[in-house]
Amino acid sequence: MSYPRPFAVGTVDGTLRVRGELDMANAHVLRSHLDALFEREDGDVMVDLSDVTFIDASGVEVLFSADAQLRVGGRRRLRILTPSRAVLRLLDLAGLTEHFAELPITAE
Repeated sequence: MSYPRPFAVGTVDGTLRVRGELDMANAHVLRSHLDALFEREDGDVMVDLSDVTFIDASGVEVLFSADAQLRVGGRRRLRILTPSRAVLRLLDLAGLTEHFAELPITAE
């Protein structure tokens, strides 16, 4: 039997890396890490979602609102790096594929 990977968020070389299931139980943790990164970084904020095994609407909302917050402050953006299939699927279902289309997205 396979067990879900535990949720984890950490910063490596200026990139926020997210692992495991991103849902309403832990989306606030991702938001806290993003807010802290906004304070430390002057440019675009990079988020690696390659190890996200599940994402729900609350996770997408955090990503979308974080990108909106960065845009208001100037030309900064939230850049999604190598999203997993789970992330790509939900972005597509939410109609946000085009919103993030100009970002450097690469499927696994």
